[in-house]
Amino acid sequence: MRDGAFFNLSDRLSRQLRGDEVLLCNLDGEDSDFVRLNGNRIRQAGGLSAWTLSLDLIQGQRQAQARCDLSGDPDQDLRRAQVLLDRLRERLPHVPPDPYLNYATEATESDQRPGNRGLTADWDSAGAIADLTHAAAGLDLVGIWASGELHAGFASSLGHRHWHASQNFNLDFSCYLEGGKAVKANLSGLAWDPKALTDKLARVRRDLDILARPARAIPPGRYRAYLAPAAVAEIFDLLAWGGFGLKDHKTAQTPALVCLTTPGLFCYTITQISAGQWAGSTATTGFSNKNWAIDMKKTWLTTVAVATVLISNGVQAAGDAAAGEAKTAVCTACHGPAGNSLVPTWPKLAGQHPEYTYKQLMDFKSAARTDPTMSPQVLTLNEQDFADLAAYYAAQTQSGGTADPASVELGGRIFRGGDLDKGIPACTGCHGPAGDGLGAAKFPRLSGQHATYIESSLKLYRAGTRANDPNGMMRDVVSRMSDAQIAAVSQYIQGLSQ
Repeated sequence: MRDGAFFNLSDRLSRQLRGDEVLLCNLDGEDSDFVRLNGNRIRQAGGLSAWTLSLDLIQGQRQAQARCDLSGDPDQDLRRAQVLLDRLRERLPHVPPDPYLNYATEATESDQRPGNRGLTADWDSAGAIADLTHAAAGLDLVGIWASGELHAGFASSLGHRHWHASQNFNLDFSCYLEGGKAVKANLSGLAWDPKALTDKLARVRRDLDILARPARAIPPGRYRAYLAPAAVAEIFDLLAWGGFGLKDHKTAQTPALVCLTTPGLFCYTITQISAGQWAGSTATTGFSNKNWAIDMKKTWLTTVAVATVLISNGVQAAGDAAAGEAKTAVCTACHGPAGNSLVPTWPKLAGQHPEYTYKQLMDFKSAARTDPTMSPQVLTLNEQDFADLAAYYAAQTQSGGTADPASVELGGRIFRGGDLDKGIPACTGCHGPAGDGLGAAKFPRLSGQHATYIESSLKLYRAGTRANDPNGMMRDVVSRMSDAQIAAVSQYIQGLSQ
């Protein structure tokens, strides 16, 4: 499908509107080639032509949206779009008004495509692959080639006409040595340049020569190390994938979770490596040299931030398990011998991460968490007492538990996968698949804990009565959980093995 066919389809649909209905049409499509290579030979070749039409029907403050795939046949595509429009019209009266509905009402036009920007497709997939296999002669090259045109269109019953097209390619490959050693490389762009490919492969050959050298065993110890730009890019890709969005933080899916949940954050920043010299600085912001961009031409590595965690309210005192055992006389009355409580309303402390136990005791002391039984017990204890108790209980073996079989299916599904419809994240994101938790982030071990205690705690979070969770993470999660879901998850946790 091209722009003319899309705009014609939009016009024909717009003529079928009734009253004050407004129709917005979006088109996404691609015509792409794919080639898989192995041993520097073509192993599989294919193509893809796909087009998707999205319709947004608006009337007053109500809107309904739907999409369908197009075939490229004008009459067939019109019939599909008409059916979609009729369904949207049926749905529209049942959709609640959106007081924030906002869309452009002034008709505009634009046309952006490679020819308009001075770019032409001076290459094709067959020619590029021939260049590749010739330049990579003698290499065990494994990779995939993808190229073609991407299209996006927007039209409306108000007169909008917008079309955007781009041509590009991406070559992602690795060259292997014996023993599974490989050098990875990538080449992409809007115009094919055989010289750029030749230069890229020359660097790959040099790296392979280095990789082929005999391995040297490095004994454990402290070393100064250089991170190549490619390594820095890998680190940033890992940390940035879902690392900074509010949703990622609220659902505890960010890879920077430890930094998020720790009160203090300390960053070490390499702001610049230029002319063979490096300059380092420390700052809580993580970026201290605001002028590094001025020296871009001279700088060949910029801005590497490596975050490490410090405890802001003083470093937790080192705990002595033996000393802690001597301080457990009062604790045993509720939490049982060796921290295995016999009454399900009181939590088991045995095997719990010391960081978590220490934090809870500190929270009771500061009244960040309150309980009519626990709050008075900690008044006469100090931070060293808390550390000793935490160390003792961490060294004990938990007694484990069993789950109600009727609750395992629902509880396990929520614990492992959450509930997407309600926006409930999986418990495993913080507490792990086996419920082991994460001590450094002060996420508790849950496996084997009393279901009665877990259920009570979750409901306290939901009611806001318990509010010592970092950034309100637990309160946000359980606010969308029903009583049945809370009970099922609690039973599942009780039955998790160590």
